[in-house]
Amino acid sequence: MIGLAAGAATTAAAGARRASTAFPRLVEWSRGFDLSTGGLEADEEAWLPGLAEIERIPQVAEAVRFWTPTFEFHTAAGRALTFPSLVAIVTRSEDVERARVKLLEGRQVRLDRPDEATVSFAAEGPGVHIGDRLTLVLRDFSTDPPATLDAVVRIVGIHADPGEFPSVNATSFPGLNLSPAFLNAYRPFIHDDSNQLGMAIRLRRGAADVDAFRAEALRRKIPIEFPSLNAEHHKGVEKTIRFETAALWLLAGLLALAGFAIFGQALARQAYLDADDHPTLRALGMSRSDMMAAGACRAFGIAVVAALVTVVAAILASPLTPIGIARVAEPDPGIRIDGAVLGLGALATLVIVVGVTLVATWRAVARSSAARDERPSRLVGSLSRLGFPPSAISGVRMAVEPGRGRTAVPVRSAVLSMVMGVGALVASLVFVSSLHHLVSTPRLYGFTWDVQLSGSPTLAEALHTDPRVLDVHRGGASNIEIAGARMLALVYEPGGLVHPVVAEGRVPTGSDEIALGRITMRRAGAHLGSQVRVFRARDEGEDPNTELPSKLYTVVGRVVVPGFFFEGHEPGVGAALTKEAAAAIQQVNSSEEFSYLVRFAPGVDVEDVRRGPHGAAIDPNIYFVVPQLSPADLGTIQGVSEIPVVLAALLAAMGAATMIHVLVTSVRRRRRELAMLKTLGFVRGQTRATVAWQTTTMAVIALVVGIPGGIAAGRWGWQLFAEQLAVLPEPIVPLGAIAIIAPATLVLANLIAAVPARTAARTRPALVLRSE
Repeated sequence: MIGLAAGAATTAAAGARRASTAFPRLVEWSRGFDLSTGGLEADEEAWLPGLAEIERIPQVAEAVRFWTPTFEFHTAAGRALTFPSLVAIVTRSEDVERARVKLLEGRQVRLDRPDEATVSFAAEGPGVHIGDRLTLVLRDFSTDPPATLDAVVRIVGIHADPGEFPSVNATSFPGLNLSPAFLNAYRPFIHDDSNQLGMAIRLRRGAADVDAFRAEALRRKIPIEFPSLNAEHHKGVEKTIRFETAALWLLAGLLALAGFAIFGQALARQAYLDADDHPTLRALGMSRSDMMAAGACRAFGIAVVAALVTVVAAILASPLTPIGIARVAEPDPGIRIDGAVLGLGALATLVIVVGVTLVATWRAVARSSAARDERPSRLVGSLSRLGFPPSAISGVRMAVEPGRGRTAVPVRSAVLSMVMGVGALVASLVFVSSLHHLVSTPRLYGFTWDVQLSGSPTLAEALHTDPRVLDVHRGGASNIEIAGARMLALVYEPGGLVHPVVAEGRVPTGSDEIALGRITMRRAGAHLGSQVRVFRARDEGEDPNTELPSKLYTVVGRVVVPGFFFEGHEPGVGAALTKEAAAAIQQVNSSEEFSYLVRFAPGVDVEDVRRGPHGAAIDPNIYFVVPQLSPADLGTIQGVSEIPVVLAALLAAMGAATMIHVLVTSVRRRRRELAMLKTLGFVRGQTRATVAWQTTTMAVIALVVGIPGGIAAGRWGWQLFAEQLAVLPEPIVPLGAIAIIAPATLVLANLIAAVPARTAARTRPALVLRSE
């Protein structure tokens, strides 16, 4: 059991290291690209010389040409879908191998099949799996009116490309990959102004070659603008995975701590029980050092076996890690041997087992000759006065009184182990319930509205008169700079139901007030009541020497910054201020002036509003449905929701093992008491009832202490986790699920006690008393 517990902790630690390197190893395995072109005209012939010239630049190792056409998607049932963000069609057969992607399911498209496609694991679209068919609506804009054609493709694989993983630093683009045969089959419908030709470039020395490559491209007068390094997106993905890594490290630490507490007590109990033989050993001539040596030999034997089990268990369990997004990124799933972690796990097991046993043995040797008086339990006395049956009184006494001499059983440590198991289970339920509540409650991560949309000036008036609309405010995002960092601020009209979500302080209402996100407040060194200077963000291409307008604002609150501005939103970074306050440093343009934050009545289908009479006035390019735009981290942390459950299950198993150990030990060491009870008239049923009362009493104590402690620990843990996510902490205590724990624990405890109770009932008093 010690080896299995240590193996679980070692597995989690190795999984954390594996998760932290999974995405970088995927990038290396896929030979990730360093730069990508964008915004090229659709005239392929005009750009071919420029693309060929790029491939001849000395810093370029490989380049892949692709089209990114714009399609409308429909499932076989005819329902329109909003995925994927990017359609990629490689233009040359040799580029298929260069654009290496990981296949999670299925296979790659065949180069000669225009009707096959692979879809990204991150693409949004319900009901799309391998074997499903999608209809792509193609349009040829060279004719008037444009000709249309439906191209049906079948999904043959689910892929994972480094550029498709969610990132807190940049936008990701889940893709639908088609073969070069599709391009050849539908070329007239792809070459139009809405489609773009692009190129992904892998440099020989990666980021070190970027500056030299750009300088050479300018020297050759290649008119292509290159966006920022893909490495920025990759860094953001690693930040996104940090929750999974942290969760596994936390699991490893908690398992190690719980294993130390539970099995450290088991080792101490064993030394405690062996102390009864010390007087006999002294009479035979053994010294203290001899008894210490005997304990050390046994401890070393246990430690060696436990260390071997630790290594074997961690290796066999390694395919269970990593978890979440890191598991998708892992390029080499299956068994993984992390020599450093395995060695440390085995060494720690050896040292801890031997150390705990030696300390316990030393204490037992030192105290073995001292008399151990024990005060009777008040609970047992109360039960006697209340007239409880003898079996109940005997069982409760065996549960709460360790006894002394050869009948001593360290029951307190066993009860403590059971308390930890119950508390861990309750804490995990609180944590998981709070996590699910967070994901399903947009208000907790910054949204008090249902959609953001833009439209004509008459749209606001129409929305105000719509009975389905509870509130509508002009608002949106404004680019600002605080403490040298560029960020987005929520700009809103004060009053009403649409407002920032405040975690501390109050909502800004004046023209000189601002509320900051948790990370922004920390980086700016601000606090409630302090002042912070806010600058208008510098526009792209603006002269860097231009003095930016700024203003001092008083910090009146800490807000949960919503991530609806862009996919690469970093939780906790941003601010909130009124439109009047924002106008002091940044002129509101017409597009912001007619951006609205709308909150609907409960039960209203927001898509019905879009398709209704307001549809003509709504700008389709600015229409964000909030529940579909949760921050990237919210999607990621759902992958760690099973961690608390795994921890609770393991601790509950350890607690059950402890109960089995203490019951078996109790029946064996107290067989003289059981024999005396049977001599005094106990029948088999009463003897079994005595063991049942002992078990039930220990379980009740564990429930009474463990449930409140687990609720407190779960709430505290969720508060810490929510603070790291920069969301509004709102722990949920699932009373219904917790209410089931009590009867389930009692039933399980008595099932465990069935075999020891049967053994106790079959005690033969004559044989036991004669041997005593």
